[in-house]
Amino acid sequence: MSRAELKARAKDMLRGNWGTAIAVMLVQAVIMGLGNRLGPVIGHETVAGIELESRANLLELVISGALSVGICGVYLSFLREGKAEFSQMFDGFTECFVASLIANLVMGFAVGLGCVLLLIPGIVLSLMFSQTFFILRDHPDLSGIDAMMASKDMMVGHKGEYFVLMLSFIPWFMLCVFVLPIFYVVPYFTATMTAYYDQLSAENEF
Repeated sequence: MSRAELKARAKDMLRGNWGTAIAVMLVQAVIMGLGNRLGPVIGHETVAGIELESRANLLELVISGALSVGICGVYLSFLREGKAEFSQMFDGFTECFVASLIANLVMGFAVGLGCVLLLIPGIVLSLMFSQTFFILRDHPDLSGIDAMMASKDMMVGHKGEYFVLMLSFIPWFMLCVFVLPIFYVVPYFTATMTAYYDQLSAENEF
C-alpha cells in the first residue's frame, strides 16, 4: 500500500470519529502536562532575567507506555470497527500495564543511549521498536521485551519506508505553529501510522 493509500485510509477511519480523536489527544496532553508541572525539580536556568525550573516528568515515565497502548487501541478500533469508545485510551492500564512500562523504559533507554552516542543508531532503534505499543494492544499477553522483539522482526526491510512516511508529515507539523492545525495533524498522523501497522501485521500474519 502506497503512502497516498495509507493516508486515504487514515482519513476514512477518522470520518465520524474526529471528536473522539481530538478528545484523546487533549486528555493525553493534559496528563503529560501535569507530569511536567508536578515532577521534582532537577535544575534551574535563567532566560531573559527570568529564572526557570527544569522538572523530571516521572508521571510520563511511568504511564506513557500504558497510555500509548490505549491510544493505539482507540485508533485500531476506528480502523477495524468504525468507531471507538473514549475510555479505551485507558485500557493499557488494566490489560498490560507492567509490559508497557517495561517496554517504555527499555526503549527509552536504548533509543536515548543511541542518540547520545551517535544520532543515527538512535533513529534506527526508534524505527525498529516503533510497532511495540500496537503489538501490545493486539497481544496484551506478551511481555514488554517480547513485544519489542516482535516489532524488530516486523520492521525488517521496512524501516526506510516507515521513516519516509513519517518525514512526509513534516510540512503538516510545521503548520502546527499556528496551533489550530494540530487538532487535524496529530489525529491524521496517528491514524496513518495505525494503517501502516495494520498492513504490516497482516503481511507478517501476526
